[in-house]
Amino acid sequence: MNKKADQDNVDTIVAQQLSFDSLNVKSLIDEIISEASNENIQNVKNIKNEKLVDIYSKINDLVEELVIEYGIDPQNINVEDINNEVTKLALVEIIGNKNLIQTSKVSKQQGLASQKGQFGISFSVGGAGVNAATVEMKMELKSDEKIEYYDTVVQDAIGTLMDQNGGSNVSISPAQIYRKMAGLEPGEKVSQNCEKEIIESVDKMRWTRAWIDFKEQAGKHKSLSIGFEEATLEGALVQADKLTAKIGGHQKMVYYFYRPPLSYIYSQRVNQIATVESKLLETSGVGQKDVGSKTRRNTKEFICLKHFLAKEIEFMKYQKNKGQPYESRRKYETIFQTIGAENITDKQMRRLREDVDFILSLWVEREYIKEYEVYKKGRAYTGVKICL
Repeated sequence: MNKKADQDNVDTIVAQQLSFDSLNVKSLIDEIISEASNENIQNVKNIKNEKLVDIYSKINDLVEELVIEYGIDPQNINVEDINNEVTKLALVEIIGNKNLIQTSKVSKQQGLASQKGQFGISFSVGGAGVNAATVEMKMELKSDEKIEYYDTVVQDAIGTLMDQNGGSNVSISPAQIYRKMAGLEPGEKVSQNCEKEIIESVDKMRWTRAWIDFKEQAGKHKSLSIGFEEATLEGALVQADKLTAKIGGHQKMVYYFYRPPLSYIYSQRVNQIATVESKLLETSGVGQKDVGSKTRRNTKEFICLKHFLAKEIEFMKYQKNKGQPYESRRKYETIFQTIGAENITDKQMRRLREDVDFILSLWVEREYIKEYEVYKKGRAYTGVKICL
């Protein structure tokens, strides 16, 4: 009798453990994902500190129930491991269908800083008057290259994929980076040429030495809660090693990233990371009925154009939500210069204007923006006015 009773007790415990692992925790993950998906997540720090605090509390309640009501030895339950696994699962779901984009001035000034080299640059952030603070930045490249807008887009993709992994070290292939940048689904084919462009960008940033000093900003903007020792970043712009891994039955080169890019870390610490739906960036027609017969190939230039427009719209939305006045117009000249399309012919200019029209028309259909219109100066097309 005693043996049977003991066995019944073991069966009950095992059943409850299975319920705990596969049912209760899953429902909690679904709950937190549902809540998080309804809001504009600014950065992963907020997800961890605000969105997952309830789930940890409920997991602890479940563990207590297992211990008290079912007699499970608490030594056999590693709550920290459970919390970590739930965090990763939730982050994959929450961030997996999103792109995180730097909106900080540091991210925008990387090109200039890389041109100035060891002399560096300094610029003001945080508004005017007493809130204004100086940030200093230096970037030294091994060659006469510079950090381009495309490199910033690559940084954002790396940062997003690392945050999706909970911010820990992770192996990422060039194809994964490209898919995230282009808004493609996992597993979609990526050409060797596109992978080569990613490799050239990452390798350039691996050999770029960067230094960012924002102690004055941390001191003046107490709400950021940045310690003095956290307000200086120094090291490789992207810290990663090249490794070989087996992917899909084939040996492939991957990067093993030790941390997010330096500029991305800065943007996280000052809460200047915008979030957009990855499907918003999908314009190749795969799984998208609203693209229709007119699709666009994800060239470097076109990826940069989508990224820049999304960044500008997110900044406009941020200002609107804060009740601040915002400039709804964007000049073609500024857009094209920012993404690196300089000294272009009239034919190239027309094609870029058509690309802007294509993207914004699609985003109206997808209800990302309300409408837009092209404005002129005299008889010349000058730019676009975006209505939120």
